[in-house]
Amino acid sequence: MIIPRPGQPPRTDGQITPIPLLPLRLPPEPLRYPALPSPLRDHRFSATYNVTTHIIPAAFPRSTPFIAPPPAFPSHEIDDEREARIQRYTRELISLQAQYVPDSSGTQPTVLWNVLNRYVRHGKGGGLTLLMLHANGMHKETFEPTIRHLLQAADEDTRYRIDEVWTLDAVQHGDAGLINADNLGALFTWSDHARDILNFILHFLPDTVTPSELPTHLPRVPLEVSSAREKRGFTNRELVVVGHSFSGCAATLAAHTAPAPFSGLVHVDPIIVPSTFNRDETIRNFIVRVLARRSGWSSREEAYSLMRKSPYFGAWDPDVFRSYVDYALVEDSSGKVTLKCNTIQEAVVFADKIRSIEAWSVLPEIDKRIAMKWIIPSLKKTIYQSYELVQEAVWRRAENVTNVVVAKAAHVVRLIWHKSFMHTQLTSQSGHPR
Repeated sequence: MIIPRPGQPPRTDGQITPIPLLPLRLPPEPLRYPALPSPLRDHRFSATYNVTTHIIPAAFPRSTPFIAPPPAFPSHEIDDEREARIQRYTRELISLQAQYVPDSSGTQPTVLWNVLNRYVRHGKGGGLTLLMLHANGMHKETFEPTIRHLLQAADEDTRYRIDEVWTLDAVQHGDAGLINADNLGALFTWSDHARDILNFILHFLPDTVTPSELPTHLPRVPLEVSSAREKRGFTNRELVVVGHSFSGCAATLAAHTAPAPFSGLVHVDPIIVPSTFNRDETIRNFIVRVLARRSGWSSREEAYSLMRKSPYFGAWDPDVFRSYVDYALVEDSSGKVTLKCNTIQEAVVFADKIRSIEAWSVLPEIDKRIAMKWIIPSLKKTIYQSYELVQEAVWRRAENVTNVVVAKAAHVVRLIWHKSFMHTQLTSQSGHPR
């Protein structure tokens, strides 16, 4: 299903004046580079692609002051005590966001880290580079079943040639969440996720695609190179950024701030909404549900068995669910497993609602050169909740844009490897953006 263009021009209400992203600065030296927190992987991702994992310092400085997160839930609490604590934490996290004023002083000294996976084709280049950004509570490996299907399709159809794919853990998520665990507070702005995206694109993504192995700690590109790509984009890459849920919002803010490096932008049910769309109750419910969710199991096998029985995880594509159990959980020396992104940090991310309105406000201003694709799940399960709002969102920037509805998917879009993804028409047979 394709959502047709609306008959009337987009409304001008529901907008706010966005706060510019805090400029990126060099983190203080000497940096204490962390080790990878998870075992090295077999580099052979497929017959034609290798996978490796890399670490970079996240955007510096951070936009929010560090505020100690609420303590973990005691294991001995009775149900009434736990429910009261959940409600109190929910109120506290929402209140912190409501009081947040961006810190433009640049005095936050903590250096956080992003962890990325790189999937690179053997042999000659000439195709796209994808940067894939996960939803809240997920992780960089969430996309691996998607990536396998995309790469197989790209191998079979040269119109969709893909040379390299990068996936990035947001600072609270996956392996990055493990590295940053002691420095994550009770306040987070999606603006910093947008800055982390730009930090990688502008300062750490190598200038050209090479099948050669890269170091675990990616080196910063020279200042003249990052300045040139911020002004004129890449000379030897076509970069398509795929943002799911809150990452779709962050990618939009990033593309608005520095459009030149972007060739395409794929929105997967992004949280980009007008101020007239009240998300207060939705945010509160998400935080309550996340805080109430189980976060530890006696073994990976128990986690697999119990989660698979839940209505939420039970509906997932089996390969995506297996990837979640394999990569979203960390195992201690006794074999017990817990979430890499703990439930309090997932709740902290949910609490930010202003950035989604900022993204709505700047959406029409995104450079028309950037091909844009919207992938929307079932109209009954999208975050937009109504056909009219979906239609308004996907056509808010009406030039150089396409869309598709994946009718059997929900917001988590467990089947985003669906053929509709490959037929985004982001590229022509010559490989240039449409």
